[in-house]
Amino acid sequence: MRKKAEPFLLVLVLMAGVLALFAGSPGVALADNWDEYRLWSYMPADSLNLYVHRRPVAMFGVQLVKNGDYYNVTINSDAYDLDHFSQPDKGITEHKWSWRPANNISWTSGKPVTLARDNDYLIKYEVKDMESVWSFPVVKLISTRNVNMPPVAQFSVKPNPAVVNKAVTITDLSYDPNGTPIAQRQWRVKPPSGSWGSTTSTPPTKFSTVGEWTIELKVSDGSLWSEPYYQTVQVIPDNTPPVARFTVQPNPVYEDQTVTYTDTSYDPDGDPIVAREWRIRKDGGAWQYFTNPPTRFDAVGGAGIYDIELRVQDQPKLSQLEPKWSTWYRRTLTVLDSFEVVGSITPNPGERGRNITVRASAVRPSDGQKVLIDSMKVIIPLPQKPDGSGALPSGVSSHEAWMNYDAANKIWHCTYTIPDLSVKGRWPDDGTYLVKVIGYRNGTAKEDVMELTIKGHIKRRLIIRTLSW
Repeated sequence: MRKKAEPFLLVLVLMAGVLALFAGSPGVALADNWDEYRLWSYMPADSLNLYVHRRPVAMFGVQLVKNGDYYNVTINSDAYDLDHFSQPDKGITEHKWSWRPANNISWTSGKPVTLARDNDYLIKYEVKDMESVWSFPVVKLISTRNVNMPPVAQFSVKPNPAVVNKAVTITDLSYDPNGTPIAQRQWRVKPPSGSWGSTTSTPPTKFSTVGEWTIELKVSDGSLWSEPYYQTVQVIPDNTPPVARFTVQPNPVYEDQTVTYTDTSYDPDGDPIVAREWRIRKDGGAWQYFTNPPTRFDAVGGAGIYDIELRVQDQPKLSQLEPKWSTWYRRTLTVLDSFEVVGSITPNPGERGRNITVRASAVRPSDGQKVLIDSMKVIIPLPQKPDGSGALPSGVSSHEAWMNYDAANKIWHCTYTIPDLSVKGRWPDDGTYLVKVIGYRNGTAKEDVMELTIKGHIKRRLIIRTLSW
């Protein structure tokens, strides 16, 4: 027995577009024992989304007020375009009105202002959207005859789709062809899964669950009831806040190094992120706010522990969904002092009565490059020797001096003459002492301590001269 495989086609139609998927097997007649060789085509992982333009919707209401042998006509438009609903004009760029007595063939352009009594009239309304597409025409029958006609129930819901638990505006566009005021209204609502609710005199103002709701309206002119008018409202979830995420590298970092931020924030609904706000605080202090975060911290506050936080705001595609800010997301960055002090003494050993030169530089710890600081000070000698014993004679203080800066070589320097001995075993007797240099920048101090050895007095050198023969 032979059989032929049937192709398979699936098309899913959505509110705002068409999602089309297709898979087929070969339409070839094969014997039963060929089943193991019959294969389906590959189903791609990606789907095809086709976004379809929607026509605008023409809606209007009519009121008649008797004025002698005529009726004054008031017409209110409630037209809109779903694709541009958020625009001030609701996406409508052109309105076309026309009217005629019901027994005439030709239409008169424009809106009627007054209508003679004892006749039936037709009013037609069309609108054009921003894509130059016209709506389907809407035609309403208006009667000034002394024959009671049933009213017509009609209303609009905005926005539609509506957001769950958010207010909606329902505009009653019901009218009576005879111009008789609407005397009574009956509203009913049916939730997505459930039955019709009780009749009320007022429309709903919001919807409590996601899904498709149905609204029914019937109106009466006091003697006759209209046919029910139905409209469905698609209720969608509220906007989900975006999620702020980022990294900062390197961490820790020296204050004059550049950091790199990698922003990985995202929106669960797929909406674009349109705004960012950064804030930074040092060591638990006050927050500083930035549009863009600093990439160096020497001008922000220098070394310390920084809390860096980011929050982001999304922009939903539907105008009825409000943009939302994420919660703050925090990273902690350790900023280290960006310089170290390196000093040297020449000559070393030194001699009493002879000059020594103390030199010092501020260098970046990461690569040893010299950096500019505010000032440098030298202390000769420190009060204690390397072994912890006292270095200075009683009543004598260390020599402190601000060093001079050689900009060409980026070196601080100070020349000092070692004094004569006054107290045996104390500065500047022979021995080893400590000298300190201290560098300052933006309130941060860094230091280096060096050993200086003193040996003898320059005037007591033994000089041996060899005479030439």
